[in-house]
Amino acid sequence: MTFTQLTAEVAALGFESEIENRPALLFCANRALRSIAALSPSFRRVTLFQRVILPASHLEQVSYTPTEEIHIPLKGAAFSFKFSGAGTVTLKERHRVTPFSFNTPYTEFRRFLLDLEGELVLSGHTPFKLIDLVCYTHACGLAETDIPILHPFRSYVIGDLVRDFFGFSGLPTDENGKTLAGSYFRDDTLFVPSDYEGEIHLIYRRVPNEIYSDAPNADIDLAPSLVHLLPLLTAAYLWLDDDSAKAQFYMQMYMEGIRDVRISRPTSQDTEIKDTHHWA
Repeated sequence: MTFTQLTAEVAALGFESEIENRPALLFCANRALRSIAALSPSFRRVTLFQRVILPASHLEQVSYTPTEEIHIPLKGAAFSFKFSGAGTVTLKERHRVTPFSFNTPYTEFRRFLLDLEGELVLSGHTPFKLIDLVCYTHACGLAETDIPILHPFRSYVIGDLVRDFFGFSGLPTDENGKTLAGSYFRDDTLFVPSDYEGEIHLIYRRVPNEIYSDAPNADIDLAPSLVHLLPLLTAAYLWLDDDSAKAQFYMQMYMEGIRDVRISRPTSQDTEIKDTHHWA
């Protein structure tokens, strides 16, 4: 189904020859598309690869008290640490001196060492701590955000990696299909133990591509078994203010249709139909 065909069907459901308010129709169509996807989701697989990145040096903790400066040598292509308190950490390199001031209960800091060596100088008027100061022999990527912070888990914001991410459907597996022990997810972020190295296979619920009015003949991103539901729910949304009886009628038809689809195609992820629209 295309947006042109959807427009014609919605107009026919309203016993009209055309829909005058096209912006409202487009808004309702995309809202309906997302609602159908939430109740009867489709899935996609993404594969990641995690490398174990071992630091060349590791200083677990440095406690600063306001008595005298502390000097810490650095060697490698990059370094990172965690910071807690208020004070100044000055990065001294061969051709530059860069101070960084902090006042926070917790933050993470990372930088490249352009000369492959340098020094941190700690100073300030109040106590603070550096935690897990690590240096890496090689750069781990092109951006500073690629420099690892020492953690028991590596995190992956899946929404930043794939554009159609809607939610997780289950824990990730390795290349042999075995669930990655210790992995978990929260919101849109996947956490994998840092000591795991290998492929990460993840199946996720996807959000459909948005409908655009400037591509009226493009196929709408919806499974063929669900296409017949889109005009019903779009019509229900479109006439909610102008004709509540008509809107209620098409919403009821839609709910019956989605129930039939779910009964004929049950899934282990969600076998119960819930009214997320809160209609009477």
